[in-house]
Amino acid sequence: MYDNSKNILKAKNLCKSFHNNHVLKDICFDLKFGEVHGIIGPNGAGKSSLIKLFSGVYKSDCGEILLKNKVLAFNNPHKSLKAGISVVYQELDLIPDLTVAENITLGLEKKFLNIFYSKNNECCIAEKALHKLNVTHIPLNKNIRNLSIADQQSVAIAKALSHKSKIIILDEPTAALTYKEIENLFKVINKLKNNGISFIYISHRLEEIIKICDRISVLKDGNITYSCKTSEITHDIIIEKIASKKSALIESNYNKQLTSNQNHPVLELKNLSFDGRSQSISLTLNTGEIIGLAGFAGSGRTELLNAIFGVARSCYGDIFIDGQKNKIKSPKHAIKNGIGMVPEDRKLLSIFPDTEVYENITFNGLRNFLSAKFVIKTLKRIREAALRVKKMNIVSSSLKQPISELSGGNQQKAILANWFFENLKVILLDEPTRGVDISSKNDIYSIIEEWKTKGISFIVVSSDFNELIRLCSRIFVLRDNRIIKSFENNNITEDTIIKTILGNDINEIKS
Repeated sequence: MYDNSKNILKAKNLCKSFHNNHVLKDICFDLKFGEVHGIIGPNGAGKSSLIKLFSGVYKSDCGEILLKNKVLAFNNPHKSLKAGISVVYQELDLIPDLTVAENITLGLEKKFLNIFYSKNNECCIAEKALHKLNVTHIPLNKNIRNLSIADQQSVAIAKALSHKSKIIILDEPTAALTYKEIENLFKVINKLKNNGISFIYISHRLEEIIKICDRISVLKDGNITYSCKTSEITHDIIIEKIASKKSALIESNYNKQLTSNQNHPVLELKNLSFDGRSQSISLTLNTGEIIGLAGFAGSGRTELLNAIFGVARSCYGDIFIDGQKNKIKSPKHAIKNGIGMVPEDRKLLSIFPDTEVYENITFNGLRNFLSAKFVIKTLKRIREAALRVKKMNIVSSSLKQPISELSGGNQQKAILANWFFENLKVILLDEPTRGVDISSKNDIYSIIEEWKTKGISFIVVSSDFNELIRLCSRIFVLRDNRIIKSFENNNITEDTIIKTILGNDINEIKS
């Protein structure tokens, strides 16, 4: 019998940095036997990094992790799993073309070597794991890709149980579930909890955290800033702890209102749905306007930008550019129609790390530097890049320096400079100042404002809600791939946005 007053897991003074970016700072955290401990915090708080420390994906720079009072030194996920810690990620790590039984028993093959291996053994183990969840309706021989998201999640939890995990980390487990499916998931969690299994429950949904968790910790800017029993906390207190110390209206020198010649719709979305989602989005962006998309991870912000830019796997609904209906089939087609995009992951999607600064800055306008015989005029290209570097205050030791050696802020300004060569009407910005120093952030704001005065329009996704307040004339709040509310930027505060995102829209799951 377990003692639910004792810790099964304890983190002491954990730190993790990437280069000079301190993502986790002196983290102290504990999890008791048979407890559900919730972690909540804004995007970029360090939640994903903490999960990866517990699961062995990352190794901490300092501090220690104790399991049942024994220090653990993980250096890979297999050792974490072997020690009894499993993670069920929001993006489930199941293999679509394997069966339910094969996925549940994946990684247990060595155990089968000690007995006469057969499909019956495989199915027996899978059936027992699902039975612990009271799940009997999922065929063991059915391929994962043919299951609903809720059933796939049951399989992922059953997989953790087949490895005899005593700690299960759930990362945004209800992001794609209906209210009824959420209710069923909570029943499963409570049953396993009563059998001594402990959970770390990560979610942006405040009502769920309060309903299912015994304790809650707020993670912000790499620190656990607040912890308490959920029975001792209210919605407003949690919102206060998540929000910035200064949540009042941020004053801005920028004119966020439209002028008389800026009331022409440049981009209209009508019932746009994407990536197979049933929800649809409609909005209008005017010439020379900056609008913002607010929401937590998985809300559909980035997916919406990808749909507009022609990246989404499947897209339905209508997109109008300057009143003309367009079918954006690819990024090339989007650019041709005057739409540019700066993705969230600049290193993966926006730069060529090993190439030189001038090459990255002038890549989009490469055709402007071709001779009649299609030979690149390198000197002309370098001269043009030098003008852009000066105009956008990009700090670089040389135009021939690899762009990967620049700071994050200077890389981001170089990415923006690359769009100077296109005749753009709309620029989509996904987390434009993430990982950017204050000086570069102000430079980026100035660039956006300058382009706005020239009639270029922006859709900005940012986890920094004060940034949206500073820049945008309107802010749309997204959750579950739909707009749940829009605000004219008039005396709006960060608290208002957070309250709207967390909301009180999950009453159906309350008992």
